[in-house]
Amino acid sequence: MRRAYRRLFIRFLKEEKIYYPFRRNFVSRNVLKKHLRNVKKENAIYNAFTWRNTIEGHDFWGIMNSKWHSLLGKNKGIKILFFKYWNL
Repeated sequence: MRRAYRRLFIRFLKEEKIYYPFRRNFVSRNVLKKHLRNVKKENAIYNAFTWRNTIEGHDFWGIMNSKWHSLLGKNKGIKILFFKYWNL
């Protein structure tokens, strides 16, 4: 995932108040950074961890994954995506 999308994804997690639950499912912060560098932007949540093995459960992460896809689908350009959060 490109750096701009990584930053957007982190911002998305924080806006949805799921940053810490998402991070909790990784061993360390370095593992999260590596995951985000190597994954396609569409699969940032989908390929992160086994959803059913989390406190939040499969349905919760499915909804968050859909919201992430919706955000990516509504706005094709990264500048438009960042405008929503940072008013560029």
